[in-house]
Amino acid sequence: MGHEVYDFRNPKEANTGFQWSDIDPKWQAWSPRQYRNSLDHPIAEAGFQLDIDALLWCDAVVAVQPFGRSASLELGWAAGAGKFTVLLLSEGEPELMVKMCDRICLGLGEVLLALQEYENAQATAPPPSPDERVAEMVEAAYREGWRDGHDEGTKANAHRRRLPNLWEHSKAKAALAAEKGGG
Repeated sequence: MGHEVYDFRNPKEANTGFQWSDIDPKWQAWSPRQYRNSLDHPIAEAGFQLDIDALLWCDAVVAVQPFGRSASLELGWAAGAGKFTVLLLSEGEPELMVKMCDRICLGLGEVLLALQEYENAQATAPPPSPDERVAEMVEAAYREGWRDGHDEGTKANAHRRRLPNLWEHSKAKAALAAEKGGG
């Protein structure tokens, strides 16, 4: 079984990943306003781009407890985006929302088994249906819109510019298919 792994501590060759201390050695004393303002710092922007690109690229996310708030957001985003999600539990306070994970594991062996089962299921899956292909196009437009909007400072809504065209295209395609099937 082979997997490509994104490690946020070493996301690229000769890159040790994002650290708040690269922006300000006194980051732990920031006020909420300073924290919010720092999110627009070029170092934070570059670190975010590496991490969000990895989430968009991946097929699966494995979260290893204990982890921080960013990892919690990433795991939740991955689950909501339909990525295969695996959680490796550790001792600590129980969390109800881990129920959204596809697999909740107690050891590394279970994690590896879950990934192998996922990989096997993907290898034997039937080709995507037209609806699934449209969903893939919407996801691709979202990714493209995210990057465009990110550069323009409108990341939250950038994908909406492209989605209506895909929606209209999918409706027209469905109408044509119904017409051919009905005639």
